[in-house]
Amino acid sequence: MDHPRLKRNVTSFFPEQIALALSTSSSSMWISWITGEAQIGLNVTPYDPKTVASEYGMGRKVGRLWNYTSGIIHHVKIDGLEPETKYYYKCGDSSLAAMSDELEFEAFPLPAPNKYPR
Repeated sequence: MDHPRLKRNVTSFFPEQIALALSTSSSSMWISWITGEAQIGLNVTPYDPKTVASEYGMGRKVGRLWNYTSGIIHHVKIDGLEPETKYYYKCGDSSLAAMSDELEFEAFPLPAPNKYPR
């Protein structure tokens, strides 16, 4: 994984690829991130299945199949958010001193005819 687009920006178990996703209501949000090293190649050693969230193969048209094991994928659902309120969060593992910077998001407004998420 020497290509600049595949190079990791963090070391050890610091969280990366931190993402927010909408939930089923405006009062909840999902936060996801990855820790650990992804592996790509022909001789991939899988992580312990109890600690990895995803493992699959991918191929090219020529038929060559590469194995891929992601880092550990974490998902947290936050409930009870107040509409149009700014929230601050960090993710990672404080016992390893591997926490993200402080990040923020604003909860969606309550649904209304003249309201649209900004």
